[in-house]
Amino acid sequence: MKTLSLLVACSFGMAMSAACTEPLECGKGTIEKDGQCVTTFNPNYTGCGPGTHYDTPSGTCVSDELANVGKCGNNTERTIGPDGIPVCVGTGIESCDDKPFCSPPDSGKLSICARVLNIKDSKVVSEDHAQKMEVLFYDALDFANSTPSTRPAPLARASINKCGYVLAKNVPLPATKFLAIGTEDSSSGADDFITTGVTLAVTAGTTYEDLRAYYTTPDTEQAWTQSAGRSEPFSKAGAFLPIFINTKGTPASPYPGALVQGVKISNTFGINAQNDFYFSDTNPTERTTVNPALEATGANGSGLYTNVDPADYGGSGPSGCTWTSSLLKPVEGVIVVREYRAECN
Repeated sequence: MKTLSLLVACSFGMAMSAACTEPLECGKGTIEKDGQCVTTFNPNYTGCGPGTHYDTPSGTCVSDELANVGKCGNNTERTIGPDGIPVCVGTGIESCDDKPFCSPPDSGKLSICARVLNIKDSKVVSEDHAQKMEVLFYDALDFANSTPSTRPAPLARASINKCGYVLAKNVPLPATKFLAIGTEDSSSGADDFITTGVTLAVTAGTTYEDLRAYYTTPDTEQAWTQSAGRSEPFSKAGAFLPIFINTKGTPASPYPGALVQGVKISNTFGINAQNDFYFSDTNPTERTTVNPALEATGANGSGLYTNVDPADYGGSGPSGCTWTSSLLKPVEGVIVVREYRAECN
């Protein structure tokens, strides 16, 4: 064949001749690509095998299993794997301002994508802190019924990347369908962080992104304890830290709305002024100083509640804001952070 002889002659470095410069002649159903004849199909091609279909971007037959994989998120690109399945592959985060792609989970699992923030100032976790910390996923009710010495085994563990993100794919579904996401020391015996958690109701096969997880250092808790005039740390018996957000207000980054002043922490039994504490910070994203004289949230829309009884917790006030309550149970040695959102008039 003419085409074959030309390829062989040129590939073995024979003397350059007119033959090596002739255009490659490809047969019917093929085209020249990178100096070779390759098969090409039209979009209506029906010759792909069972369970596969023609894929225009790659010009190949690919599996139907992930036929909808066609649009990839930021910092990812579409590629065809060796098994013929189109997948989104990360290209690396160019900037920490870029939102990473949150891969969807396999059937029956969860994908959790969250950014870890310092509860003190709402800033993204530093690389130094991230290297000493890990994120653990628990069945929330199992975790709530434990003590530091009887913690259940986590459903999954995850590390934190250089931009402060946790990208956890295929986290097992908790039996109770309530998930706890906790930050704590990565090394046994270390005491760099107070266990701090958030919780959410989950559904199998779902991707949860744009979440915030938090961490607390002993120095931060000590500052709260001293400014509140307390003799023991808030977390000793378990503490609750609500953040009240008005989604109709101007966002106070990184929050999806304005932080609300004038909210009183409430529960099923009403308002207990003996157990609630509020911050005097004027910067809405900081939580550094507790003022025991305050009776409602200040500029940061946050509070601390101790001696937590199992009950539904939410907020009361200000006028125009209605807060949805949710069940909370104290966990010894843990600070539970919960964001409440309302469209305040």
